[in-house]
Amino acid sequence: MGPSEKMKSIPRMVPCKRQCRLSIADMTDVPYTSLTKLGGGGGGRAGAAARLARREPCQPGPREHGNPPPFLSVCSMASAGGRDGGVVGAAATAVAALEVEEGKRVDVEVGAGARAGMGTGAVASPSPSKPAATTAASSLVASNSTYSAIGFWIAMSCSVILFNKFLYVTVFPYPLTLTCIHMAFASTATWTLRATGQLVAPTLGWRLWGTAVAPIGVLYAISLATSNLGAARLSVSFVQMIKALTPLVTLGVTAALGVEAATMRQAAVVGVMCLGVVVASYGELRWNSAGVAFQVTSVVAEGARLVVTQILLQKHLPKSNPLVSLSIFAPPCFALLAPIAATFEGGALTALALQPVAIAVAANTLTAFVLNVAVVVLVTRTSGLVLTLAGTVKDIMLIVASVLIFWNPVTAIQVVGYILALLSLNAYNLLKSAPKDAPPPPLARLALDALRNRQAFAIYAGSIVLFIISRISLTSAAA
Repeated sequence: MGPSEKMKSIPRMVPCKRQCRLSIADMTDVPYTSLTKLGGGGGGRAGAAARLARREPCQPGPREHGNPPPFLSVCSMASAGGRDGGVVGAAATAVAALEVEEGKRVDVEVGAGARAGMGTGAVASPSPSKPAATTAASSLVASNSTYSAIGFWIAMSCSVILFNKFLYVTVFPYPLTLTCIHMAFASTATWTLRATGQLVAPTLGWRLWGTAVAPIGVLYAISLATSNLGAARLSVSFVQMIKALTPLVTLGVTAALGVEAATMRQAAVVGVMCLGVVVASYGELRWNSAGVAFQVTSVVAEGARLVVTQILLQKHLPKSNPLVSLSIFAPPCFALLAPIAATFEGGALTALALQPVAIAVAANTLTAFVLNVAVVVLVTRTSGLVLTLAGTVKDIMLIVASVLIFWNPVTAIQVVGYILALLSLNAYNLLKSAPKDAPPPPLARLALDALRNRQAFAIYAGSIVLFIISRISLTSAAA
């Protein structure tokens, strides 16, 4: 019996109220042939295609129905690839785009699509697979779309940080005022989008604003203000190294607030991460105590903000995109920082009266807002694994670019400490992404996995580049 006859023998998918999941027996031997008939938007296409093409395991869903492993979570595919039709897309792909070999079996169950933002149950039926040429073209388009989103985000993220540093050391040494300008523009732009119907956001009552939005807005304002104050005093490379402490803060805050109990494995991994940051700090040649204090405060405030946001607003902002969050938190952030900036940075208005300075600040503000758009594009077209890998690449590229632009020296000790922190962060991400109902891996196994996965190899490649840049920067500083 050929593949087409076997496809007809697969049961039709019907709506159900259980967890969306896809169970595939002996997945490793099922050939991947077509990813064009997905039934969903571009986000669902990219996420489902990437998962099925690479045979990557998804995070298992709840086990209350007793289905045995192995299975892939269709909801995980949908959330990784986008909410627009992800469940239907992933499920249709499993049936329509896989040619089942002799002796293999595919069991499909599709549950309510509400978990992926669809609102109703999904119904799909088998369809013949597409020609190989169409398959290759579809896969290439999806890959190019993902790479474009990653490149766009990396470019904008690096541009904002480097642009800010350029303003601080040249024509506009007023970090608080610059933060206020960013928040004022973000508030105006996002609320204009909401008023014209281009951005859909939930309506929050005054009580919710007072009990949830205001505290988060205070943490957001502290995080942004102290981050810019620290960036004005420290090198860009050292700031990126200090930011590696963020998992320590989130782990501590979640444990302190009772959101999630910290395990000994998490504590051990975070401890090694902190050791890496300490080593990197020891190797810093241009130490500034005030700058370090500001930057550490920013890391603490940002970590606390992330946890508090999850606690207070997860019921009111489910799967909220960054622009919606910006429209909610930018106005109170501006209101809190404006009087402080006016008090301590009175010369900012005089500087803005100069046309070249005003143009530079306006361009910087627009770049900062476009970064939020880049984040929206990135999270709708990539998975969590790709986001983590892209973040590592971005951090290394940012350090290299800052050295080449500002010629701030980076020592070999700093590189060693930073690489240790990145590898520990890799292990921490592996630990956090492990299934909740599975026994935690031994530390030795966790360390081995963190040293040999794709992110680790990206870190190794980046370390070679960083050591070369360190040598160049120290030679230039000595000349």
